[in-house]
Amino acid sequence: MDFLTLCLCMGLMDIQMEGGLYSWSNSSFASRLNRFLFSPLLADHFSLFTQKRLLRVLSDHFPILLEGGCQQRGRIPFRFENMWLRVDNFVDKVKEWWASYLFHGTPSFILAKKLAALKLDLKKWNEFKFGNVSVKKQTLWSKLNDLDAKEETFSLSAEEKLDQTNLRSDIEKLTLMEETSWRQKSRVLHLKEGDANTKFFHRMAISNKKNNGIESLMVNGTLSSDQGIIADYITHFFMNLYSEQQVKRPFPDSLVFPMISGENADWLERPFEEAEIFDVIQSFHGDKSPGPDGFPTAFFQAC
Repeated sequence: MDFLTLCLCMGLMDIQMEGGLYSWSNSSFASRLNRFLFSPLLADHFSLFTQKRLLRVLSDHFPILLEGGCQQRGRIPFRFENMWLRVDNFVDKVKEWWASYLFHGTPSFILAKKLAALKLDLKKWNEFKFGNVSVKKQTLWSKLNDLDAKEETFSLSAEEKLDQTNLRSDIEKLTLMEETSWRQKSRVLHLKEGDANTKFFHRMAISNKKNNGIESLMVNGTLSSDQGIIADYITHFFMNLYSEQQVKRPFPDSLVFPMISGENADWLERPFEEAEIFDVIQSFHGDKSPGPDGFPTAFFQAC
């Protein structure tokens, strides 16, 4: 059995090494001989492990540093959770909030302002009413376990049996909500909900989380790990990238373009129809990444 087959049989995972491609090299050859391998169980509990190649002096081998520290993050943006749509009367609550917002201006301005106001109400509702799904599920599991243990010794009353049934139903709902949340974070679209894929979605979400961070960046020829310097450099880079430096533009007067018929031109310039917009929105995948406002397609499809 070769090394690769052994790793596959044991389910060992190899995370990307930062700082270089190879861990060993001489004047003629280079290879990645040294690395840290992780079991899936360890990766589930310590999701921010990274391995970095350090500088070498005399040896052919580069030292590898294993880090398990916290990922430095800025302000966490709002993200609508699709699992909220599974809460009873949630859509009605959103409609109630939406009707209470009063803004004046163009339709697009009013829409943007209402979405911003809705974010604040959703954050408060999630913190004070909805709560943490995992914590709620563990609490219900504990209550159900107490009833199951009691049932082994004594007969349950009619009320206790009803509680037992309701607890199982509530746990099932929370489990599906939890899977919906991890599926949304994982951005895996080829698997369906309800297929007991929560652990897979969880690992994919962890992998995405690792890829979303920038540990170090070459800034003006110097490798920097300072998050403030990195943020400023990226901001200025894209500000300059999308700034117009040249005002002279070519004129397409001499170019000949294919013409469309007057009927097609009128059809393209006609006002949008509500049914047309509704059909387009319903055709999108609800778990696609949200826009800058944090609301995914599933929100507009349901609400």
